[in-house]
Amino acid sequence: MGVFRVLIYGIIFGVWSGSLFYDIYFMPRIGIQTWFSKLVMLTMLNFVLQTVYSGICFCCSVFDMLEEQKHQEEYKQTKLHVPSYWRQTKLHKICDFMYSTSAFPVGMATSLLFWGLYAANPEFVIPKWAVGLIPQWHNHVTHTAPIVFLMIDTLLTCHHAPSKKTGSIVVLSLYAFYLAM
Repeated sequence: MGVFRVLIYGIIFGVWSGSLFYDIYFMPRIGIQTWFSKLVMLTMLNFVLQTVYSGICFCCSVFDMLEEQKHQEEYKQTKLHVPSYWRQTKLHKICDFMYSTSAFPVGMATSLLFWGLYAANPEFVIPKWAVGLIPQWHNHVTHTAPIVFLMIDTLLTCHHAPSKKTGSIVVLSLYAFYLAM
């Protein structure tokens, strides 16, 4: 299971980081000087967030695989299966916290809002003149991939959620911060 998780998270991280590289260096910036000016859009904030989150997940899966290999004989003798949530390192806790408070809620909100508005009227999200500037694959990476990748992550890893109070405070703080931008 360890190699499989490393491979899956490696592919997900590769898609996110490669697409972010493409966005930074090759996508047109109409009316803005720097790429950072695009971060006022929820899609772009989610893009960076999902890239960072998938990188952390990839590191966690590599560490899990190495730990499983280190204790492989011990697990074979007891016929135990090591679940994906067995380790509680600081990096795993950061990954779990990010999943519950930012990666999942922001990723799902971005995708569902985009496709909901697009279903109502495509001009709400992409003006006709801009359709030719944005490659379709890039549009799907930024708006469809979060749902797919977060569902894969949900199936592969059992995340430890923070308390409802802490999680709610963080999510509401992120929402307020975004509205204040």
